[in-house]
Amino acid sequence: MKEMYNKNRFFNVFSKRKSDSTYVMETTHDDLLQIYTSLVTNDPEIVFVFSRQGELYVANREKMEAFFGTEITSTNDFRKFTSPETLKQLKISFINALKGITTQVDITVRNKQLEELPLTLSFVPIKEGDQITSVYVKVSSNLEKYLLEQQLTLKKSRDEYQYIFDHLTSGIWMRESMDGPFIYASKGLEDILNLPTNTLYENEQAWFELVNEEYIDVMNKAKARVVAGEKIQEIYAITCQNGEKKWLLEQIVPRFNQQGDVTNVFGLVLDITREIAMEQELLYLAQYDALTGLPNQTKMRKVLGQYTKKQEPFTILNIDIDRFHVINNSLGYSTGNEALKILAQRLKQITPQNGEIARMSNNNFLMLVPHIWQKEIITLAEQILKTIQQPFTIQEFELNVTASIGISFYPAEAGDERTLLEKAYNALQEAKKKGKNTYELSSHVASISTFKQYMLERDMRKAITEKQFAVFYQPQVDTRKGLLTGAQAFIRWNHPDWGLVMPDEFLPLAEENHLINPITDWLLEKVLQSMQEWQAEQLSLKPITVIIPALRLLKKGFYDLVIRLLEQYNINPAFLRFEMNQNTFLHEDIIHESIEAFKQLGIQVVVADFGKGHSSLDYIRKIRPNILKVNKVFVQNLFEENSIDDAIIKSTIYLAKSLSMEVIAEGVETVEQLEFLKQLECDAVQGYIFSKPAKESTFKAILKTGYVIPKSKYKRAVTVERRQYYRYRFQHLLQGFLTITEFNGQAITLGKTPVLIENISLGGVKILSNLKLPVHQDMKFNVTFNIMGEHFEVAGQLRWWEEKKLDVFGYGIHFMTNINVENRLAATINKLSRYERKMEAIPNTLFIYTEPHKYFREMNLIH
Repeated sequence: MKEMYNKNRFFNVFSKRKSDSTYVMETTHDDLLQIYTSLVTNDPEIVFVFSRQGELYVANREKMEAFFGTEITSTNDFRKFTSPETLKQLKISFINALKGITTQVDITVRNKQLEELPLTLSFVPIKEGDQITSVYVKVSSNLEKYLLEQQLTLKKSRDEYQYIFDHLTSGIWMRESMDGPFIYASKGLEDILNLPTNTLYENEQAWFELVNEEYIDVMNKAKARVVAGEKIQEIYAITCQNGEKKWLLEQIVPRFNQQGDVTNVFGLVLDITREIAMEQELLYLAQYDALTGLPNQTKMRKVLGQYTKKQEPFTILNIDIDRFHVINNSLGYSTGNEALKILAQRLKQITPQNGEIARMSNNNFLMLVPHIWQKEIITLAEQILKTIQQPFTIQEFELNVTASIGISFYPAEAGDERTLLEKAYNALQEAKKKGKNTYELSSHVASISTFKQYMLERDMRKAITEKQFAVFYQPQVDTRKGLLTGAQAFIRWNHPDWGLVMPDEFLPLAEENHLINPITDWLLEKVLQSMQEWQAEQLSLKPITVIIPALRLLKKGFYDLVIRLLEQYNINPAFLRFEMNQNTFLHEDIIHESIEAFKQLGIQVVVADFGKGHSSLDYIRKIRPNILKVNKVFVQNLFEENSIDDAIIKSTIYLAKSLSMEVIAEGVETVEQLEFLKQLECDAVQGYIFSKPAKESTFKAILKTGYVIPKSKYKRAVTVERRQYYRYRFQHLLQGFLTITEFNGQAITLGKTPVLIENISLGGVKILSNLKLPVHQDMKFNVTFNIMGEHFEVAGQLRWWEEKKLDVFGYGIHFMTNINVENRLAATINKLSRYERKMEAIPNTLFIYTEPHKYFREMNLIH
């Protein structure tokens, strides 16, 4: 009760405020009012008076809010500015004051600007009579004392480490800020910068003024990163006042206060000039030939990689000095080395300005030349040979050397460095075989087929994006009544240069380049889209077979795609057949589930090429396809001498019937083949006897009628030849060779491809080939052949084509001859006619007596 009385008494004295900043007495205790008002309002420091319970009685409101940014109403409010440990100290001092003990405590608080300030708080008990009724707290700044202690501590630490720092070869420094004055700079900096430390203290920018211009921006960015609080490490170059260039490795570490601000910056500097020089020397030796100064093999490989990455045409010239070992063996390696230096400089001088030259091995050099025409490359090769051939003198020895050159072209011949180098090397070996001191183009050994495959591979992605594909349909016909039972969908490529390209030519390339999946998806959707249109025209749909490669089945998501497309185009799955070849079943365990899912859906599964390759009755037993397809090879070999193909076909049909499977035979071209299959009760056939793969519009007409009439003899309509000259027909096919000499207005050099010649005149020639070539395109050809020991090479262009059986094509080539060639041909044709009239054999002429398709197969040109 007494304590409450005292509290109320004291409170009554100061219960009324005179203003917003000072509490005053309500009563007339003038002496006490004067003392307390003076203490609170006139003390330069902040003063608080707290009750025994820690509640604020009196304080200078303006000073309190100016410093702390908020009003304090109790001792608990100090938790806003101090740590829990500091608050505990304050509470202990407050309790001591209530016990009558005056105490002081040093603390650190954050003001409203979040600055850390050292303070001393004095806790003084206030008595009224014998009772302590309140606590007087005075807040005094302790900043000067704190800074003095910090300086003394820093100085002590600096004195302890300065001896060590000053005797290090590296440089140690500390600054107040990144661009502020130096607090400390070790003696090691003097040797590194060739500057006295006094200069650094007097001019904080003296060091930065030595930095080389190309590193100014780097260092400015580094400074900004340090100011942002980041640790950095930079390597840069300086030029000392005496002109010496040095390389420095500098590490800079910022120091932070509790608010996260940078208060000091420390640095360590190393002179790495010797290490940089050694590194540059090693780098040079790693990429350049020590003898000639030319780039070495490692450097050239990198350059070659950069060239291919740009995907711009360039040429490789593989240059080898002929018989150089003779110089080394007879005159010594010293003379040989001097000779290599001279030859290297000659090659360097003759290398085009935008080209590259390197020494790859002892006497082997490689030149890279960005895209120039082939004729210019040949001119360059001839210049190289002439330059190398010029005599030179070493130690009174006059030397004459020659070179051989192999040439390959990117991307015409290869898309990767290894293959390109191999082709240039192979061409080099061919040049050496021809007697050295010559050049050889790698493309001389490239065939038309290889050239075409390269172009197809190059243009395939473009074909997908530009939708250059089309769908053709080949009818499948009932052998008994000729009724249409279905069709097989074939994809064709309308190539801008090669015309209509068959799937056998580009689908294998698509598989190699992982493009088979989008092509298959396009074909499937296009077929279903057409079926939807036929359905809308109220045509009676028949099952359409689509070839599905193994890669598409192995990739996830194909089943979901099929479901989506069937629903999108509203097609009954029963009208869709998936054809798979035997390679698909090599992945039997993986695809079995997919095949079964498609069968459950209602899609029929067709196994193609049965009986060819690695046939397995086991996968037939497991997969249980709906249809077996007899390969066309067996059908086309029917009725040949010693043929067992009829027995194979009979066995296949019997097997299929026993397993309740349908049988379709492909490649049927003659009435005899059709009758044979009909007698064996083969369910359906497809082949040229009914129709070749036809455009959609043609197939839609067949779909309307519902039946197909077989042709008594397959014959393709061809463009009529209009030759004005007498045409000599060979009794047997004459062997010849064909090559492309010009493609889209650009001269090219390719190897020769075997062809067979049926007839010849002064105006042109008819040839047979297994190649599908475009007619009326911007191509020029050379045809070479030998008749009666005389060699002919004639330029010409394709005028027409016809499709023979078994993937053989006939072409009419119109000659572009001169008078000399015409006169020679005229004389030769007259001789041939005389031999024919006399029924005598034509001498010194190579004729081919086998069937064309067998000849090309033997030449490994039919895949």
